[in-house]
Amino acid sequence: MVRKLVIYIAFFFFVIGLRAQDARFTQFFNDPLYTNPALTGNFLGKYRFGAHYRHQWASVTRAFQTGGVSADIANILPSTGLGLMIYNDLAGDGDYSNTQISVPLSYTFKLSSDSTQRLTLGAQPVFQFQQLNFGDFFFDDQYDNGSFNPNIPTAETGFLQYETQRFFNLHAGAVYTSQKSKREYFQAGLAVHNALEPENSWFGQTAQVNMRYSVHGNAAIRFSQGFNVNPGIRYMRQGPHQEIMGGANLAFHFNDSPFKNKSIEVGPWYRHNDAAILYAGAHIERWKIGLSYDINISSLERASNNRGAWEVALLYTIEYIKPDRKKFKNCPTFL
Repeated sequence: MVRKLVIYIAFFFFVIGLRAQDARFTQFFNDPLYTNPALTGNFLGKYRFGAHYRHQWASVTRAFQTGGVSADIANILPSTGLGLMIYNDLAGDGDYSNTQISVPLSYTFKLSSDSTQRLTLGAQPVFQFQQLNFGDFFFDDQYDNGSFNPNIPTAETGFLQYETQRFFNLHAGAVYTSQKSKREYFQAGLAVHNALEPENSWFGQTAQVNMRYSVHGNAAIRFSQGFNVNPGIRYMRQGPHQEIMGGANLAFHFNDSPFKNKSIEVGPWYRHNDAAILYAGAHIERWKIGLSYDINISSLERASNNRGAWEVALLYTIEYIKPDRKKFKNCPTFL
């Protein structure tokens, strides 16, 4: 009985620890819908598609993996953006899975007659599914003469099953944008995730998902025809946890003509008391790809061997759709 109680308590705090923080991405500037619902449809173009993947702490335990896809459309109605986002977070030996399916919506208010300054508000209803596979855990009765043997059946049969939770969530945000051109802009936003602070339970114990507040800003500063500096910063807080991250990318442009942008960018980033980050990316016409690697410098560095996480992001933007050209057949005129 005592042993079973200890297992209950250990699992309970294990799950709370996993849910204490949402999944995060280093390349927040390449994942707009996950960063802030108000960034939905908030870009120069008509359609945008994205994919993102993060692989973290492979040297410490089973790697934490987060990935997803997104799509959004600008001006589906006047000043209205609409999107779709599907993300999954997989962590730990128990294959803890957190899947989110959301439909972000935004509306933009013009602050200037030429639309160079605007305020966008966004909301993001989320359908969330969490699952934990207790069959992947091992127990103390699987030790034989001091050696662990996974082939020994455990008496803890009550745990050998999947546990699933489902609930509804809501995110919201606001973004101010000042944009002179594709290469000259300033953007700042505020987002609130988990606004409903939903509750779910494991083993009859209830845990609450804390609100996550984030403030973010980024800019593009053009110094010459072929050179930009693109700085950014983000602060997040969720429950007792917080992080601040900042850096800048140096962008080298090879072709600045409309719809044929070709550039590469590199830059250092830093997450306070956690990681030094190296970023490299390329923008080729409609495609943008970003690669980053987090070098762990926190107290976990001895176990991680300074290995933190690698991340890849891919964006594809359609700036306009050519209208169908109607072909007419000229008939000769006879007098």
